[in-house]
Amino acid sequence: LEDHATRRGLPTTLVLLDGEALRGSVSVVLEDAPELREQGSPWLASLYVVPEARGRGLGKQLVSAAVDLAAREGARQLLLFTPDRADFYRHLGWCLVTRTALKGTAVDLMEIKTA
Repeated sequence: LEDHATRRGLPTTLVLLDGEALRGSVSVVLEDAPELREQGSPWLASLYVVPEARGRGLGKQLVSAAVDLAAREGARQLLLFTPDRADFYRHLGWCLVTRTALKGTAVDLMEIKTA
């Protein structure tokens, strides 16, 4: 995270603050799982909103900021995988690419076009 904090391009982590209180973060990385390397790059990864701030649309704001960043960096798409939050991302415009398994866990591989 410290390494990402000084970056203005990819890979990086975006943070959402309320004053000085951290409310959430999301990363945009070049590779999230070596097993999925052939799917492309970059990847949305590690979306997190602190429990007391959930249900206020902060996750949506973080995802939107990550998609915008990927677009500014010239990415035509942004990818992610999720074991159990596909509906959340689908409501934000993400599309299912395929269902697969990572280390024995079923995941949905999803993408969103950035341009």
